[in-house]
Amino acid sequence: MPQATPRPPTPLARQLVRYILGFGVGVGVGLAPYLGLLRVPLFTPLLALIPDSIQNTVIPLSAALMGLVAIVIQWYGGEALKAGRLRKLFGKTLLVSGGAFVLLLIIHTQVVVAVPILGGSDSVPFVVGFTRPNKSPCTEEVSDAECIKRLTLSTSAIESFWGDRQVRLARLILMSAYLLLTSSFGALIGLIILRDRLNE
Repeated sequence: MPQATPRPPTPLARQLVRYILGFGVGVGVGLAPYLGLLRVPLFTPLLALIPDSIQNTVIPLSAALMGLVAIVIQWYGGEALKAGRLRKLFGKTLLVSGGAFVLLLIIHTQVVVAVPILGGSDSVPFVVGFTRPNKSPCTEEVSDAECIKRLTLSTSAIESFWGDRQVRLARLILMSAYLLLTSSFGALIGLIILRDRLNE
């Protein structure tokens, strides 16, 4: 006979469980198209910039950050906010978002290499290090994409060639820029909601 799941002991604990599930699970499920978990026709998610090898890490972290943004917006929604303070918060968040966009653009250009496959009709992105060693099979005149082809499109071979620590650092900076951009975007939307509530 299956055991019944124990219920939280008090109304406050039950509310805590509902909030954790709502903000932790509900936000991630609701944002599935934005996070790139669901395919939307004619829409390419920002996640497409992130190589497949790190998407399994980026997606749950992004969902968790969006949940945190939702919690902060919910908190401020219960506070007495003034329009001037909201404007300042929006301006600062917009600067962070713009900086994160530029950072992601620069980092992506430096450490993500798209390798053409299927005769050039498709490509597979790989994370590499910031500097490539000049050694066989990838001498100076060989492009990064050609180098990766010579390394047989193997993630472990790429990490060995560029240097495991260097690739991990590149991966960390790329993920950080992506998470900063997505969370600041969510914060901007939340601040718009707070402003609209203030004007009601």
